[in-house]
Amino acid sequence: MLRVLATAFATALLLAPVPATAQVRCGVTGTYLTVKSHDASVDPSVVGRTLLSFLPGGQMVMIDAAQGGIKGFQPFTDARGEWTCEAAGAEGEPFRAVMVDFTFATDAKPDAMMARVDLIGHYSAGTVKGRATISFYPLSGNPLDAAAGADVIGYDFTGTRITADSR
Repeated sequence: MLRVLATAFATALLLAPVPATAQVRCGVTGTYLTVKSHDASVDPSVVGRTLLSFLPGGQMVMIDAAQGGIKGFQPFTDARGEWTCEAAGAEGEPFRAVMVDFTFATDAKPDAMMARVDLIGHYSAGTVKGRATISFYPLSGNPLDAAAGADVIGYDFTGTRITADSR
């Protein structure tokens, strides 16, 4: 009986519909060291660096050098979410991602918040280029509703894939 149930379960998994985010993949899978070009709303002396990880299966992780907090911004956690690609074009393979992270309360900003990070960009020959848009939500808010965010900031980014033989 156990063997029959295991076979039925395995068959159900194989026949289950594939989530939309897993339908289109491209060569972007990997981790990239990026440089951010901030909008005028951010102090231009701040050099922004991130690690963007496009994981197999569509999961996404972003670690930011500013997570400990920089002037005017609360400290925050890693961002996590999903990514997908679209059909390749002249600029390379287009991708988009949505991630969420949390800020920590500070004396200057005593309310912790959530942040939604939207990435739109292109992958080509081991590099990513694109635009990040960050919007903020109260902890009671819904960061899955892009239109409900406030205090929107953005930046352009360029990154190079980290490989085992990077020198």
